[in-house]
Amino acid sequence: MSIPQFQNVTTYRQGKIPEINQESSTDVGSTIYTEFDYQEIEAIRLTESVKSSMAEIPASTSLTSMTMDGVLVYQPYGTVNFPGILLSDQNEDGKLDRIKDISSMNSSWRNLQPEVAYEDAESIPTQSGGFKLELVYQGLTDNQIKVLYREYNNNIARPAFTQNVEYELDDNGEGLIAFKGARIEVLEASSTEIRYRVIKGFEN
Repeated sequence: MSIPQFQNVTTYRQGKIPEINQESSTDVGSTIYTEFDYQEIEAIRLTESVKSSMAEIPASTSLTSMTMDGVLVYQPYGTVNFPGILLSDQNEDGKLDRIKDISSMNSSWRNLQPEVAYEDAESIPTQSGGFKLELVYQGLTDNQIKVLYREYNNNIARPAFTQNVEYELDDNGEGLIAFKGARIEVLEASSTEIRYRVIKGFEN
């Protein structure tokens, strides 16, 4: 019996949002500016639970996408509780219809009854490095805007490095966010939203 060949289904992401010199606005708690360069593994999320003699997997579990000998399959993320379990949507109708336990040499695909619905989920960062930097708007207090800096470096699956910074606005309610080389012109700010223009990006 040949050993199955697996490969993650990945998406490469590189860029900056928003673009330099583009006037933008966002709500409190949302990202003002981000730069990123990394790979993600595409993922789905169960909207129903899987009930099988091989495994019972609760709804809301994330599954990573991969190919097994060229065939698209899904594996519960982390595989700590469900090692070796694979699922597939053979007819690509939005429901998982087969299950397999590759930890057993004699295992074969079995039909799932009932079939299990799923939805697209947020992609999962790979372990192969990359970076993501972002500034998040935290609101306005006493004419000072609060900004949260988050940094994911080398392996963006690790917890982020974070730092809180504050900037005072002038009498016109305008100001400048200056952090790690980035320059962001504040055009208007309130306790709920901010309007701004990115002048310069981070110095990596």
